[in-house]
Amino acid sequence: MSLIGLKSSIHLLTFSIGFGGSFFYSYIASPLAFKYLERSQFSILQNHVFPIYFLGQTLIPSVLGLSSTIPLTNLSISMLVVSTITSGMNYLWLMPKCRKIKEERNYLINNNLDKVDGIETADFKQKTKEFGIYHGISLLCNLLSVGSLAVYGLTFA
Repeated sequence: MSLIGLKSSIHLLTFSIGFGGSFFYSYIASPLAFKYLERSQFSILQNHVFPIYFLGQTLIPSVLGLSSTIPLTNLSISMLVVSTITSGMNYLWLMPKCRKIKEERNYLINNNLDKVDGIETADFKQKTKEFGIYHGISLLCNLLSVGSLAVYGLTFA
């Protein structure tokens, strides 16, 4: 196999894994897991999957850029950069932040500090709101990452 053939194969497999895996996990597997697993089981699953998922999403655009056998356009380069930045934000900032907030919420729940007379405490409400904000930003970053890989695939095709 020639060097160009090897690079083309690496590029195609990397794109397939990056885009296909991200799309499948984000919009099929994860919603199904959320629907059918208990919250604690779902949380355990996500805590084990997300570090690998976001790291892969962060590194794959670089491999795509390096393994391209044709010159990349400004649009395709931009899409790889968007995918890298948004995935990197998830991996380096949002995932740890969301995990910390969840741990703080779980501490309140486990120590019966989440409710007083059946009413959620201000601390618990604040942690829930804070988690919602950071989780929403994470979802947006993930959407931008998957979407930018889709646009890259269309420009590359």
